[in-house]
Amino acid sequence: MLNPLMLKRITNAQNIHEDFPTEQVRAGFITATLKEQKVRNRTRGTCAIDRTGEYQFQYNTVGQPMRMPFEWEDQSGHVVDAQWCLENLLVERAMKIKKQDKEVQFFWSGGVDSTTALAILKEVCPDQLMIQMTPSSIEENPRLYESLVKNLKHDIHEGDDVYSTANPDKYLVVECGAADALYGSMGGDHLHGNKIRVWRLRNRFGRASRRYRFFQNWTKDTINLDNIWPFYETPQIEQWFINRLIEGDIEPFDRDDVENYPKQKIAFRKIIEKWTGDTEYAWSKTGVWSIRSNQSTIRDLRESGSAKNAYQLLAIAEDGKCMTRENFRNKRVFPYLNTEYCPELEDWKKNNKDAGLVLGKVF
Repeated sequence: MLNPLMLKRITNAQNIHEDFPTEQVRAGFITATLKEQKVRNRTRGTCAIDRTGEYQFQYNTVGQPMRMPFEWEDQSGHVVDAQWCLENLLVERAMKIKKQDKEVQFFWSGGVDSTTALAILKEVCPDQLMIQMTPSSIEENPRLYESLVKNLKHDIHEGDDVYSTANPDKYLVVECGAADALYGSMGGDHLHGNKIRVWRLRNRFGRASRRYRFFQNWTKDTINLDNIWPFYETPQIEQWFINRLIEGDIEPFDRDDVENYPKQKIAFRKIIEKWTGDTEYAWSKTGVWSIRSNQSTIRDLRESGSAKNAYQLLAIAEDGKCMTRENFRNKRVFPYLNTEYCPELEDWKKNNKDAGLVLGKVF
């Protein structure tokens, strides 16, 4: 199984797979790509991975080992809400991170999501923290940097370098990318139609690859998946958000709506106020593109010449084997192609078991 990250799309299919066994296999790959694109248009993900495992597209894929509770009518009033509030669940997550007894690379953008997590982690395991940030993390609130981060071990990364620093071979890597999807924060152009359905699609198909965004410039042949610990990705935390969605306490919203944003993520804002004492930040912080240093998009970085031309890591196999721009070629990835769209590939697989990666193992 593969977990593709930044795969080239339909226009580059020929460049990635230079030696398709037959034109029929190429055509099947293109058909699957187009179907995946329809899902991606609604989820804003870099690729579509069905966390339930029901659908596959170009590749046989697998998301993080977490079952999504999609029986909506059965979720309200689940025991998790009777016993726990969100704050308890986040403290519990921080305690589990502490018990790993490893140095923690924590990625702090300066925004509401990562500040909520950092405020708790600082109380639970301050000596294990090594904060990764950009100059814009400080610019969002210099006062918060002084009180929350300055006295902790931290690194400030210029330009696009932050995407080259995560190292799960050495550290426990913790980031907060799932929070926006859980709260339903998204572009306004994706909020048309049934908002709960949009939330469901995004969390089902669009979230699996986000936990790997800080490894996009990883160049090694393998990566230690056991040391990747997204802060907000636990079944209990996800259940809390689903119940809030059902009960109407939260609903998907436009993250670019500056006036409305301070009214969102109320539970996080309460935690920030309580754990940092910074009431002004807690209740006035808006949403910005913050982890990318002083620029709004990766395109801006590339146009300025400060970003790398292309990220290196394209996919990760279940056992941690990495597909990069250097090795993501030809027969090496054929064993992962979905034979539903490429039935002729079944015979090719039988006759080429020694070619490249097969079921995540190098032969």
